[in-house]
Amino acid sequence: MKKNLGKIVVLLLFAIALSARSDLADYGFHIDKKTIYTKEAVEVTFTATQKDQKDAMFFILNPKPSSKYKIELLTQESKKLSYHNYAATFRFVVFPLVSGDIDVDFDFIIKVASDDVMAQIYTGDYSRVKWVEMPSIPVKIPPLRLHVKPLKEKVDLVGDFKIDSHLQASQTNQYGAANISYVLSGTGYVNDDLKLLENVSGATIFSDIKDEISKYTAQGLKIKRDFSYALIAQKDFVIPALTLKAYSPTKNKYYTLSTQAYPIKITSINPDTLVDDKDFPKENGYDLSTLKNIFIAIIIFLAGFITARLSSEFKFKKVTKKHRFRDIKDAKSPKELIIVLLQNYKNRDIQEYINELERLEYKSSQRSFNAIKEEILKKFM
Repeated sequence: MKKNLGKIVVLLLFAIALSARSDLADYGFHIDKKTIYTKEAVEVTFTATQKDQKDAMFFILNPKPSSKYKIELLTQESKKLSYHNYAATFRFVVFPLVSGDIDVDFDFIIKVASDDVMAQIYTGDYSRVKWVEMPSIPVKIPPLRLHVKPLKEKVDLVGDFKIDSHLQASQTNQYGAANISYVLSGTGYVNDDLKLLENVSGATIFSDIKDEISKYTAQGLKIKRDFSYALIAQKDFVIPALTLKAYSPTKNKYYTLSTQAYPIKITSINPDTLVDDKDFPKENGYDLSTLKNIFIAIIIFLAGFITARLSSEFKFKKVTKKHRFRDIKDAKSPKELIIVLLQNYKNRDIQEYINELERLEYKSSQRSFNAIKEEILKKFM
C-alpha cells in the first residue's frame, strides 16, 4: 500500500511539473494533410505564444534526427506582439521514410529575458540574442505522431517530376567519348544517392552529378539535377533506355518517367596515323606573335599591380589611419565591443573574440580589455 501511494505521489509531482512548464506558453503542432504516404512531403507548423508575461521569452525548437523520417526547416519567425508578449512560428517539411505510426521528436526550449537583459540587446533581431546570458527552460512536449500509409508499388520518386535527355553525338572514335546528359526536374522526394546510368555493356562510364536548383518547399524538394556521363568504348554499344517509377500524391496516381535508347557508333583509328613520322619537320621561320602577346600581357599586369600598390600606399593611407575601425577604437566596455562586432563585422572571424569578451565581462578572462581590442585591430588591419 505504501509503495503504491509513493508511486502515485511521484506521478502527481511529475504531472504538476509538466503543467507548470506548459503554463509559460501556449504551443501546438499543425499538419497540412490527414492522409500521408511513405516519402510524401508533409508541412508541419509549430506555433508558440507567450503565456506568462512576467518577462520576455524567446522560443527555440530543434527536431531530433531519426532513420524513420527526414526533416528540414523551411522558415522561422519570431515577433513581439506586445510588452512581454512574444510569439514564434516554425515551419518544417517532413518526409516519412517508413510506413506505420511515426513519432517526430523535438527539443523545445524557452529562454527567459528580464528587462535588464533586454536592454543589453542592440536590436530586436532574433539571431543576436544568443550571446546574452538568459535562463534556458527545456519544455518536454509530446512527439508529433504521423500515421503513414505504405505505397502499393515500389517507386524511385515521390512527387511530380519530369526527365529530359540530350546526346551530344551518336558517333565517336575509339579515343573519344560519347557524352550524354539527363536533367531531372520537379518537386517531391528524391534520394540523395539516385543514379541513372551505372552499368553500360561494353563501355566505361565517367559521371558528374550536380544540382542547378535545390530548395526545400512545403511540397518537397524542388530540384533541377543534371546527370552528365561520358562513355568510352572500343566498339559500338547502346546507351539503354531509362525507366523511373514514381508516385504523385497531388494526382494520386503512379506514373513512369522514361528516356529512349541511344545506339553509339564507334569508328576505328589506325594507331600509326596518331604518330608524327617526321622527326624534324622543316621550319618556315619563327612565329614571334605568341611571344609578343605574352610580353604585352606581362607589361599590363605589372602596370596594374604597381598602380594598385601606389594607390593603396598614397591615396588611401591617411583615410585608413584616421577613420577605419573607429567604432572598435571607441568601444568603452566588453559589452559595447561585442555589439560593434556583431553589428558591423559579422562577416569576419569574430567568434573567438566574442567568447573572450563574454568571459571578460564575467571577470574570467586572462587578458585585459585593451589587449583584446589591440589584437582585433591588428588582425583586421
